Amino acid sequence: GCKDCFEVFNLLINDNIKQIHGNDTHVGKTPKNYHKNDKILPKSIVTDSIDNIFNNEDKKIENLKHKLEDAIKKEDFAQAAILRDKIKTIKEDKEDVV
Repeated sequence: GCKDCFEVFNLLINDNIKQIHGNDTHVGKTPKNYHKNDKILPKSIVTDSIDNIFNNEDKKIENLKHKLEDAIKKEDFAQAAILRDKIKTIKEDKEDVV
């Protein structure tokens, strides 16, 4: 895959890439017909889907915290509030299970 594929699927393949290649930094070529702005799915949708597949609350919370920090830096406070609430809900649901 391309550089963006490695970024999106990093959580899934990073350990395997290190074992196979000895390094997890992408140094390959970009296909001639690849245009950075021509993406099939937004990275956030793919990342959220990966999180849902594995249902790993800790990774979800960590991912949402990073998105929250980015939203705050961009002064997108409406999105930041949504992310804050998602984090709170996941933490509460996690406590209810224990």
